[in-house]
Amino acid sequence: MKVVKRDNERGIIYTLISGDAKIYVFFTREVFGHESPFASAAIGAMKQMESFGAKAEELSAKFLPDLVATEMRSTAASVFPNVIRPLIDLGRVELFEINKAFAALAEPLAGNDMLYSEYRRAFVAQPAGSRAKWIEGANVSMTSAVLQAGREAYAEIDVALWDFLVKRHNVLAIAYRTGLSANNGKQPSIEDVLAVGPDPQSLDAAALTAMERLEARRQNIDVLREAIRQLLNMAATAMGVSARQALDITMQRAA
Repeated sequence: MKVVKRDNERGIIYTLISGDAKIYVFFTREVFGHESPFASAAIGAMKQMESFGAKAEELSAKFLPDLVATEMRSTAASVFPNVIRPLIDLGRVELFEINKAFAALAEPLAGNDMLYSEYRRAFVAQPAGSRAKWIEGANVSMTSAVLQAGREAYAEIDVALWDFLVKRHNVLAIAYRTGLSANNGKQPSIEDVLAVGPDPQSLDAAALTAMERLEARRQNIDVLREAIRQLLNMAATAMGVSARQALDITMQRAA
């Protein structure tokens, strides 16, 4: 049994080799780098992986394979839970925050019932081919009015257009809820030297950037989830148990 470390421009790959089995986990710099919420746990995991590999190498030089395997199973049971559990705990916290952020964006803003009814009537009155343009020009109150009625109120609206409405609302909502308007105001121009208020183009760009960051955090969760699965497969192989048992051991033993 041994652990092989390889470094490339995208990150660090650890491969556990045990008999014919080869299992790898990839710590990408993009997801596990210094600015990541998982950085400290990833650094700790890598250090312990290297320590585990060093012990396997040391024992292999002194003892027969069967004895090495027995000793490393015991070592793996104490090492891998402390490799995996911090990543699980941090990942669950991050996922909770991401889900909370998306839920807050998706929630329609409260508004005047009469005005919201007018917005909904205006949306429905649009020719089918003009509704996307209406959405593009809508403000967050207008998109909130339509979303407040719920998907079931617009059975005739196709899925693609509804998804476009939701995405547009999220962009408008993130600008509204995070105060991006304050940093994306109009600047004096030759057309209006006393320009005030939010700059629509600048505000849209800032909101889209904020949404992209939030989406990137969600994608990073998928990468973390796969890394944890691979670590559990490593732990299972090293301990001589199933991946499910490795997870049970991790959740019970880790500090």
